[in-house]
Amino acid sequence: MLILVLNDWSAEIEAYLYKTVGLYDALEWRVDLTGLHCAPAILACIKKLQKPWLLTPRSKEQGGGACQLSIEALKDLLGHKPIYCDLDAHIPLSIWEGLYRHYPATQLIRSFHDFSGTPKDIDALFGVFESSVRIAHYKLVTTAHAGLDALRLMSWLNQQQDNISAHAMGVCGQFSRPLSRCMGGMLQYASLPDDIIPFSVASGMLTLDEYVELYHYQCLTEKTKRYALIGHPVAHSVGHQYHNAHYAKHHINALYLKIDIHPEDLRQAVSLLRQLKFEGLSVTTPHKETVLQYIDSTGLAVKTLSAANTLTLKNHAYHASNTDGRGLVKALSSKLNLQGASILLLGAGGAARAILLALSEAGADVSIFNRNQAKLQKCQKITPTVRVVEQLQSCSYDCIVSTLPAEAYDSEAYLNSLATVLDNAHPLVIDIQYAARSNLELLSRKKSCLYSNGLEMFHAQAALQLTTWGL
Repeated sequence: MLILVLNDWSAEIEAYLYKTVGLYDALEWRVDLTGLHCAPAILACIKKLQKPWLLTPRSKEQGGGACQLSIEALKDLLGHKPIYCDLDAHIPLSIWEGLYRHYPATQLIRSFHDFSGTPKDIDALFGVFESSVRIAHYKLVTTAHAGLDALRLMSWLNQQQDNISAHAMGVCGQFSRPLSRCMGGMLQYASLPDDIIPFSVASGMLTLDEYVELYHYQCLTEKTKRYALIGHPVAHSVGHQYHNAHYAKHHINALYLKIDIHPEDLRQAVSLLRQLKFEGLSVTTPHKETVLQYIDSTGLAVKTLSAANTLTLKNHAYHASNTDGRGLVKALSSKLNLQGASILLLGAGGAARAILLALSEAGADVSIFNRNQAKLQKCQKITPTVRVVEQLQSCSYDCIVSTLPAEAYDSEAYLNSLATVLDNAHPLVIDIQYAARSNLELLSRKKSCLYSNGLEMFHAQAALQLTTWGL
């Protein structure tokens, strides 16, 4: 059930409710935030909309607003027949027992919010709820300080009964909100759009538009196939936009999420993702090499590269492959004849090795510049013919491919050295990152070089991932 939260009231909000009436299943009136002064207008609107609604008088102890309802005020609002009333777990159940006899049309949701984090023992946390036949639904909300926190909560939810919903607050827990639908959680909460109200009820909350247009909420079920990007950080990624749009266009019942996994959490995260039956994973920095320690099998290219950007679940085991190099070659081929082309590769990490191998197989003459000798030696093992450039100087190249993070170009000395190369032949500059207006982009355009960011490569390698996953 997709629930649109009313945490304020205005004519603009009312107009939005009518405009989007077919997109949400129910409304939640956070009376503690709106106050009672707008009650007549809200109740009149709800009646016209003919939508189910939830009444939530959240207490201050659980993050509620300034308006704290008296029992008499609560009775008055229950008389308008909300389908649910959400009461905090610490409020004595005896209060509801006294109300239930008079308002049998309204069912009880008991909720608890842990603002400190996500404890290791989630079962113990759930113990704050008493058991009663009067409770129709339980809602457990924690705070995710890392993606692993939210994964642990989703793993717990996946093992619970149908009358329990759960999600994690915070940016790192945002992915758990649509995923909870696939884990059997009944209640998902959406906020009003940012241009109508500049603050949401909770950190990491998704807007109604994001649920519907980005994650295609109406199609999500427990049978929905699950895919995700794992890396650290992942906030900049547009992968979820690309993949979910592809699923919608081709009527594929699938969901793609981005999950921020700290390096020290990778082992447990991969185990949980396998347990939750994520059928494919995109792997980005800094996990492309270390993830190989925790997967079950690899293709020949991955064994050569010692790096993977794609995991595919087969027979309950993850198989690793790599689409980075082929993606770059596919994107670059439309701009440059690679046979015999002189290319300078900046960087020597997992993505650089994949690109080096693919460019060499395409017939390019590749040179590489990097200050890390151990990484350079790995590149030389892959392609012994690669030339190592010890200093950036006035050499002529047809193309420069940067695999370095954007912050590498914060160094003025590095930019000045690169400028001498750009001055010499005005080569094509390809940056596999896609941050807007990076220092590398600014320098390339200043030197009249044709510049292309990583979006084309991303689209090409993502399309190869879709093929790998059979989508």
